[in-house]
Amino acid sequence: ALTVLLDISAEAGLTRKEAKRQDRFEQEDPAFHHRVRAGYLKLAEKEPQRWLVVDASQSRKKIAEIIWQKVNQLLSKEGD
Repeated sequence: ALTVLLDISAEAGLTRKEAKRQDRFEQEDPAFHHRVRAGYLKLAEKEPQRWLVVDASQSRKKIAEIIWQKVNQLLSKEGD
């Protein structure tokens, strides 16, 4: 199994979301978002073989390339 974490700072994520309709999570204070991000990063650190952490401040194209590269790597291992 692979879990992809698109990692971005809480501030950058909230800035991206400001232009769109906010749900309950976006209405939480920045400290909440920092804790959530830290929690996910800790999970990824505990099981690095399962998680792919991608810097989400990159372009969509670059993010897609990184993810597809990892998926292809995993699929080729399964075929061995």
